[in-house]
Amino acid sequence: MRDLKPFEHYCSYTLGIKESSTSSYVSDVTRFLDFVESNEFKELNADVVEQYFLSGCHGLQKSTLSRYLSAIKAYIHFTSLNTNQFDFTDLLTYEFKSRRLPKSISFNEFDVLLESAQSSDAHEDEYLIMMLLFTTGLRVSECVELMINSISMKDKTIKIVGKGDKERIVLVHDQCYDVLTKYLNDIRPKRLTSKSMRVLIQPNGKNYTRQKIHELVKACGQRVGLPMMHPHRLRHGFASTLLSQGADLRSVQTLLGHSDIKTTQIYTHISDQSLHEKYHAFHPGAQIKKEKK
Repeated sequence: MRDLKPFEHYCSYTLGIKESSTSSYVSDVTRFLDFVESNEFKELNADVVEQYFLSGCHGLQKSTLSRYLSAIKAYIHFTSLNTNQFDFTDLLTYEFKSRRLPKSISFNEFDVLLESAQSSDAHEDEYLIMMLLFTTGLRVSECVELMINSISMKDKTIKIVGKGDKERIVLVHDQCYDVLTKYLNDIRPKRLTSKSMRVLIQPNGKNYTRQKIHELVKACGQRVGLPMMHPHRLRHGFASTLLSQGADLRSVQTLLGHSDIKTTQIYTHISDQSLHEKYHAFHPGAQIKKEKK
């Protein structure tokens, strides 16, 4: 049975939160943990928190969303003090608006990131990882847990076991396939210090972690003037790009591994923005000169 009394005590006496706000924090965390349990997430991480806000918090006031986030961050920090849970609160840097859309990434921004990663062999891992995230739509946790035997080089597909142990097949773009092939044949074998079946191995021979990938993507973003870059934005870019180019919602839902299409629907607002931009840029009416008064 879940016991939030210690967390309630932490909020009241350590954080100094007033009684009414503490009650709200406990209620907010209870709602969040119900979501975690109902979706059978194996562990808490930044992906899970983001999924929570994307799937069940549409239409809420900015103040309410901000309170939810504060409560969840307090709980995560509290848990890290008492267990081996990693404190990932620094990764939760959301800016809520009246109706929050996931921060995406444009083609131009992605090209700038890739160009920076290609500039030196020291950044070759950045190149592969960003290519995987942007062209396949993998979650960062799925990228970390990617196994050798899940890749079909013949079919150019990857079998993913996602949230709730649900399987899906993602497609590997030709350019990503070339980068992945080079990595598997020329780079990865030189790094192996054990019989690890993980695809992504760091230069020191250790398996990549979510935190390490966050650091890697953020560092690349900072080099090119995109300081708020993180793996989630690359996944968002994958989804919004497909929709803006005419892909149907169900197909994108399948590729992303969303169990509920409502989670995928939030990306339609991004593609709607793209549609409006194209409409005003290319519609014949845009070429008509305004009448002189």
